[in-house]
Order: sequence, then C-alpha cells, then structure tokens
Amino acid sequence: AETLTLAVHDRGHFCGEISMLTGGPAIASGVALGPARVVRIENAEFRKFASSDEPLAKIVLTAMAARSRDIEA
Repeated sequence: AETLTLAVHDRGHFCGEISMLTGGPAIASGVALGPARVVRIENAEFRKFASSDEPLAKIVLTAMAARSRDIEA
C-alpha cells in the first residue's frame, strides 16, 4: 500500500474528528515520528463535548472542513 503524508501534527493538535462525527470508518491512519502522548476519546464522549462547548465545536468543524479539502486535493 502507498504511504502518503497528509499532515504532521504538533503538540496540542488532534486527528480522527471526521470519523468521530460521521460515525464512519477512519479515512486515514497515523504514525508518530517520535515520542507521543495520545488521548483516546470514545465517540459518544467526543460528541457530548462537541455539542456542549461551542468554541470546541468550531475548532473541530473548521479542522474537519480543511482536512476534507486537503484529502480531496
């Protein structure tokens, strides 16, 4: 399988929001380039956070739209 770098995330960045919001399968996988600290959030908990915190929801939806555009390009 071909490997393609879609993004490189820095401290405090996140991924996986597209499948968390759509309920579909992940559209990409990730690999840490060095030591990493990862937090896993279950779909239901993520949706609860996103629906109760407007600033968080705006950040997530903006990132999701940008990433969707990047993948389609």
